[in-house]
Amino acid sequence: MTFSATLKKLTIAAVMLVIAGPAQALDLSGKTVTILVPFGEGGGSDSLARFLQPFLKDALPGNPKIVVLNKPGGGSVTGVNAWVGSAKTDGTSILVGSTSSWVPFVFGSETVKYDPNTMRPVIGYPRVGVYYTNPEKTGVQGASTKEGVEQLRGTTLLNGANAPLSLDLGDLMVLDMLEIPHRAIFGLSTSEQKRAFLSSELSANNDSLSSYEGMARKEGPGRVSPLFVQGGVDSDGKDKRIDSLPDVMTFEELYEAVNGKAPSGPEYTTYKVMHYLRTNLAKSIMLPPGTPDDVVDAYIAAFRSLESNGKYMEGIINDIKAQSFVYGEDMANAFKGASGFGPEERKAAEAYMRKTHGVTLN
Repeated sequence: MTFSATLKKLTIAAVMLVIAGPAQALDLSGKTVTILVPFGEGGGSDSLARFLQPFLKDALPGNPKIVVLNKPGGGSVTGVNAWVGSAKTDGTSILVGSTSSWVPFVFGSETVKYDPNTMRPVIGYPRVGVYYTNPEKTGVQGASTKEGVEQLRGTTLLNGANAPLSLDLGDLMVLDMLEIPHRAIFGLSTSEQKRAFLSSELSANNDSLSSYEGMARKEGPGRVSPLFVQGGVDSDGKDKRIDSLPDVMTFEELYEAVNGKAPSGPEYTTYKVMHYLRTNLAKSIMLPPGTPDDVVDAYIAAFRSLESNGKYMEGIINDIKAQSFVYGEDMANAFKGASGFGPEERKAAEAYMRKTHGVTLN
């Protein structure tokens, strides 16, 4: 469900769920539910947990006390490792997961002692994004077309990246598959990449929708031209467009428009993995492995019931900056989709890095 749906439709659906009633096998009366945040205070995951506190107290069966526990370290790996090893499966322990929690697992980090595919996902709050170029640098307006891509093939895009083995690998795979000449400057954080784009040191960048829209309004179409959108992945595994940018294609659509066929192969799989990580799995609420179905169902019902709460919806849209909800089995499918960076994909990415950038993957 996207937030572009009318409030009336959203409220009617939520009220019907409330009338049907959430699963009542779970009773948390007199108990304390701990939300484990594997980061320090003040970040996005912590903000989500503290935002949810009062709403979960009212929505969960038995109206339990809700507390937030911060356990930072290792880019969230320390906290998630500890949670998986100690969390109870009775509904009193939940985790705020984020992209940062899942990337080390996907890339095979030896520090990771967990597998998100064994966890019980409750809800995801996807982040959607836009990959855009600077027409002042490229000379190409309206890049999200077959003609735009063909024109970009006559330029060299300068792209920022955190590291060769990072989420930015997905963007670089796209440029390679579209046969757009490009170079990457490694070692730049997300904020540094944005600043470098604004100062015209970079000619392309990937950012969240809200950040892109703010910049596009300020800079104007002469400075910002979207190439493709990352609107999340639907239940059929297809990339989704973004409602507020209806004319901008997804990468899958753009590739097919240019090449007359759907993308495939290890580079495409790598892009897809990064897309799942960046969008559907941006922020999530998880129950530990082994949690019974009735507990999972009760949590999902509680979160669904909140869709009729105006304050909750306003906060999710304006403060949390989520673009949609993803529940239960759809979240589990997203984790499966994000687990596809195997030996073949790693080999292809390594060859690409050596050939195009003269660096190794690690």
